[in-house]
Amino acid sequence: MREYKLILKAIDHFKLNLKGFTVLTEAASGNYKWGPIIASKAGAKVIAYAKSSQYGRAKNIKTDTIKLAKKYKLSNKIEIILKLDSVAFRKADIITNSGFLRPLSPVKLKDCKETAVIPLMWETWEYRKEDLDLSYCNNKGIPVLGTNESVSYLNTISFLGPVVKKLLLEHNIEIHNCTFGIVGNGKFVKAITKSLISDRANCVDVTKFNIRDKKLLRDCDALIFADHESSTRYIGKNAKITGRELKRINPNLLIVHISGNIDPKELSTSGISYCPKQIAPPHFMSISTDYVGPKPLIDLFTAGLKVGELLATARKKGLSYERSIQSSLKNELCQDFSKQQKKMYLS
Repeated sequence: MREYKLILKAIDHFKLNLKGFTVLTEAASGNYKWGPIIASKAGAKVIAYAKSSQYGRAKNIKTDTIKLAKKYKLSNKIEIILKLDSVAFRKADIITNSGFLRPLSPVKLKDCKETAVIPLMWETWEYRKEDLDLSYCNNKGIPVLGTNESVSYLNTISFLGPVVKKLLLEHNIEIHNCTFGIVGNGKFVKAITKSLISDRANCVDVTKFNIRDKKLLRDCDALIFADHESSTRYIGKNAKITGRELKRINPNLLIVHISGNIDPKELSTSGISYCPKQIAPPHFMSISTDYVGPKPLIDLFTAGLKVGELLATARKKGLSYERSIQSSLKNELCQDFSKQQKKMYLS
């Protein structure tokens, strides 16, 4: 399978070596199923937690993961669990901040070993306190660092452009010489805008749009929402604009949602076309970069495990909580929290 080839290449590229470590992560479906395979192929003993969700039943995920492990001769390195208990946390050296493990709360983390570490598989500015109790980790001495997705040899965010393009093309919007309203700011918007402009699209910042911008909205082939940082309510009741107003101004408009606070019920009621079908709440992504293929996710997960390896190695050497963090930050893949975040979440 091409995915396995990508895994071998990523392990070599990031020089990932997890021999002697136990990794606690999730067993999942889709392209997320490769997490346990990556960690075990890099030498780790893996405990993978499978949980039923909208994406699949836990028992089926367990069966599929076992099949993959057998195929790549990794069965002796992967243990699939259907109950997340204190035993798993006591064994783990590296705990990934993966979906099924969240929230990583004090109730769960109280049983982890003194030298346990947590790598975030994304950048620290995306941190959500409901997913991970950073203050508790700090007080307990569990080092937490993010993964710098912007390094040139990873650059996960650059795949957001192709994701948006794929969604547009699937809805018969040609991109070339089309006009798109971009809603949001920060890295997501920059990456998407740069990609669209490379195909000679006309991109207009409409983040502060309202009902007075009728001509601007009327000219758009699609509105692309990529606000991953604020809670600004854009479409809905008591929002920047209602669905009915938007429909009246531009009845043929398509909403492409990566992230941002919009009301999908308002869109459906108003008859506005939108994609993907499931709209995520604020600060969550409706669609991830693996929509265009497995490589972005495989590379990012491998890079995140490398952050975990660096932290865990430092702790294994006997370095303190703070020195482990500072030592790991010498590698540009590791990303610290901002001063503002530390003030908010570590006090």
